[in-house]
Formats: sequence, structure tokens, C-alpha cells
Amino acid sequence: MNSLGNINHVFASSNTHDGIHSLLNDKLSHSDASKLYVIKGSVGTGKSSFLQRLGTFLADSGYDVTFYHNTINSSLLDGIYVPCSDRLIITTDKMNELDSKVLRNHLIDFDLLLDIDKISDNNEIVSEQEDTVTRNLEKSKFYLKSAQAIYNSYIYTTQVGLLEGAKVKYENARIKNVFQIAKEKDGHGSGMPSYLYSYALTSDGIVDYIHTLIGESKTIYLIKENMVCQSKDLMRKLHDLFLEHNYDIVCSISPFDEQKIEDIIIPELSFAITVSNLFRKPKIFPTDIFDFDHCVDYEALVPISVESDNDFDLFLSLLDKAYNAMNNANKGLTNMKAFYAKHMNFAQVDVLFKQLSQDLVFQ
Repeated sequence: MNSLGNINHVFASSNTHDGIHSLLNDKLSHSDASKLYVIKGSVGTGKSSFLQRLGTFLADSGYDVTFYHNTINSSLLDGIYVPCSDRLIITTDKMNELDSKVLRNHLIDFDLLLDIDKISDNNEIVSEQEDTVTRNLEKSKFYLKSAQAIYNSYIYTTQVGLLEGAKVKYENARIKNVFQIAKEKDGHGSGMPSYLYSYALTSDGIVDYIHTLIGESKTIYLIKENMVCQSKDLMRKLHDLFLEHNYDIVCSISPFDEQKIEDIIIPELSFAITVSNLFRKPKIFPTDIFDFDHCVDYEALVPISVESDNDFDLFLSLLDKAYNAMNNANKGLTNMKAFYAKHMNFAQVDVLFKQLSQDLVFQ
């Protein structure tokens, strides 16, 4: 390979009102064991840095690579994926269900490179930081659960302003627009979906990477939704129709609502549909814009404006509290990383990097 590969950035998991929700399980359940690599190790053993280095090496060698970012600290990686060889390399601090899925020679255990004696002498330091992380992630989950309830209350309250007939008519027209491009193919119902988070709730707030996935698509439709009239029904219909028309699709899920699809990518057509709303503004240049604004009766919202505004302010306040708790958890993780890093044999990590990088390039 002569040219540089592309690096796409996504999240395989996100903080949600149910805790950290991962979408990697589906990929793992369909993964060929011979193509799965697992890097096991405690916080601070260099797993993320190893993946950053490995992914950059593969991209420099001409391979397209997907970086799976960590949902607490988006600068860290939880995994990388190499599409052309269908190879997935992920990190974990404990094996559990991964034990039966990974080949022994594909398990790289960084904990074996730690000076266990020195770590054992400082167990109290580690336990204290682990408690900080666990406590703050639980607090974050509770804040997000409360925010979810207020979010649902806001949606329920503002439905008086939804022009349902106009919404359905507009959705049907947009579906016709889309399928002027995505013609039905031979066969029936064999399209395959994959799911990820293009943006996530992190210690830095909302971090969005959708532009790295769709920025070079030839055709991009941007759907501008609002809290009263959302694109949830339209995107679900498009999702189902693409699959019925035999297209493989990549979908990103909202961290606020696991039933809500906010991006659909059809690689075969170099075509993407993405949603813009109050929480995320994709950094892309759309081919066309679908705006749901005219499906709202704003006069009907006037009598409930104080009530709905208070709900929305409370929702944002709870999100801020959740982000702050995530940030405190991240501080605990940072302290643990600093501790473990002092007792890690990084020279041996370089040896492991050389072995795995050559293994991936020459397969």
C-alpha cells in the first residue's frame, strides 16, 4: 500500500441514563475469533497509548482504521478496527465473557509487565481511587436518569405544538427524495446494519465525531429537527427501508434515547443522512437540508412556555451535574494511571507492539 489510510473516529459506548452502554457486544458476537485481539491490563498500563500508536502505524501503512474512543475520556481509545481485514483490537481490564471469545495467542496481558510487589505495597492508594471512580460514575448515572425523566416530560408537554399531519406528509416526501438515490436492488431484505455512537456524553460534555465518518460522502442530507418535532420516526422508517432494499448501513444511536437513530451511512452509495438538533451540530457541508420547523405550531406553545422552559433548564442543569461527576471519575482514573505507569515495563511493550503490528500488516 502506497497511500495513507483514513482514520475514522467513533464511540463504541456512551454514558447513558442506564450507565455506560456499549455497542461492541454485537460486533463481538459476530466476530471471528481468529480476527479478534484483546489487550488486557489495569488502568495506566498503556493500553490506549498502545492502540493510538498501533492505529497510526496501520494508517501510515495504508490501512483505513476506525478508532473507538473512550466515553469517559474521549482522548483515550477502547479499541481499533481494520475494515479491510475485519480485525478488531479491543482493551479490557478484566476478561469475564471475553475469555471464551479470544484465542490465547491473541490475548496480550499488560498486567504481566507490572511490578506486582510495589503495587501490592500501595493497595490502599489504588482502592481509594477505584472508589472515587465508581462513586462518581454512579452519581453520573443517577443525574442522567433524572435528566432523562425531565427530557421525557419536556417532550410530553410540548406535543401540543406538534402538527402531526404536516409531519407525516413531510416525512413521506423526504422518503421519496431519499429513494430517488437509493434505488431498490435485486433480492429482498438482506441488508446488514451495524450500530455505534457518533457522539457521546463524556467528561468534556458532548463530543461528536460524525464528520470523520461522513465528511467525504458525495451526498449528505442534513435533517434539522427540534424538541417538538423530532426525526425519530423518519430515521427509523429509512433504516428499515434501506435494509429491505438490500443496503448495508452504518447507524449511530442517540445516547439520550437508544431507540433513536441520528445518522445513517450507506457506504455503497457514498450517501449519508445526519441529524442536527440542540445537542449536536454536525460539522459537515450538506447536499440538502430537511427542516422540520414548519411542522410546529409555535402559537400553541405560548401558554406552556414557562413550564417547558423550566423543564429544559432543569434538564441542562442535570446534564452539567452528570458531566461534572464524569470529570471527577476521570480524575480518579488519571491518578490510577499515574500510579500504575510508574511500575510498568514499557520496554517490553515496545516488543509487543512490533510483534502485533507486523502480524496485522502481513496477514
